[in-house]
Amino acid sequence: MRLLCTGLSGLNKKRPLEAITAALQGEGLDVRLFNIGDMMYREDPRIAPGRILDLPYGQLRQLRRTVFRDILDSGAEHAIVNTHATFRWRTGLFAAFDVDQISAFGADLYLCFVEDVDQTFLRLRQTKSAESHKYSLKDLFVWREEELLATELMASIPQKKGQFVIIPLPDAEAIIHRLFTRPRLRRAYISFPITNVLGKPELMADIERFKLEMKKLFLAFDPFAVKESWMVAELEKIRSGAAGRDYMEVEFEGKIHRLPAAEVAPCVNDIEGQIVSRDLKLIDQSDILIAYMPDERDRPVNSPGVMREITHAAHSTKDVYIIWTSSKDPSPFIKDILPNPAAIFPDLGAAVDELKAVAQEPRQS
Repeated sequence: MRLLCTGLSGLNKKRPLEAITAALQGEGLDVRLFNIGDMMYREDPRIAPGRILDLPYGQLRQLRRTVFRDILDSGAEHAIVNTHATFRWRTGLFAAFDVDQISAFGADLYLCFVEDVDQTFLRLRQTKSAESHKYSLKDLFVWREEELLATELMASIPQKKGQFVIIPLPDAEAIIHRLFTRPRLRRAYISFPITNVLGKPELMADIERFKLEMKKLFLAFDPFAVKESWMVAELEKIRSGAAGRDYMEVEFEGKIHRLPAAEVAPCVNDIEGQIVSRDLKLIDQSDILIAYMPDERDRPVNSPGVMREITHAAHSTKDVYIIWTSSKDPSPFIKDILPNPAAIFPDLGAAVDELKAVAQEPRQS
């Protein structure tokens, strides 16, 4: 198995990649992690920490090619390459890879890591690099989309095409472990209401139980592993005066930080648009969709997002399963999408019992 992992600068994907590499090695797998940035600094120790992008582009590219050649010559049975698809620096956007070397490496999977952009923004503000402090929140939303697109294009380069997969950073260790140890495990997108259950502890607890059970059975992609929508709701409170302040409070590495509303305001369209596009891509990279429709006072919780996701999966000819907990019959539109009544379960327990057999079916490569 060969993985090529990308993501924004400041994402700190190195930490989970080191953890999962150590775990897999402890289980007897010959897995090696190659951190391109660290290797480049070791190759030329004259470069001051944090200043590598100040090198002339030709020199920077040659240095990267040299260390990537070492990876190609390593002979590792299983390899994880930690790198970037793009860089933004003073002169703008440029590629962080070479086509011939990507083709020669021939990764099985091209993983692009994503996390809440406010976390990346604050992490970059912790660095000593003056350039890193110049990125606005808006810059990072745009850069993340560029990184995703460039990684998807990288996956199409080799003759042996690799698969492009978006990985939410909070679930990275669990997902990568299963990619190595259970590569034929079916991939499931787990769909559930978000907006209309926030602030309702019982419903949120039900959804957490659903997510936990599905993550036991499948390699599951959780759309709420990235939670940026809270910034839009908070911005509305600030604009209405209900918040009584002109900033948002963000928890980052155990501390509360202030994020000015003026920093978030230009990003609303990015946040909302990327939620939709990212979730649909997570469905596309899955084999099945499993939706949980909780009941509140004998009425199903309304969720336009869940209905959009169910429709997208069904129209993509993926198997769809729904846990419908209300005593009221499902909408005719749901029955139209799922003509097989066996795909609709009355509760979580019944779903788990039936989906165990679905999880045992090996995914098609």
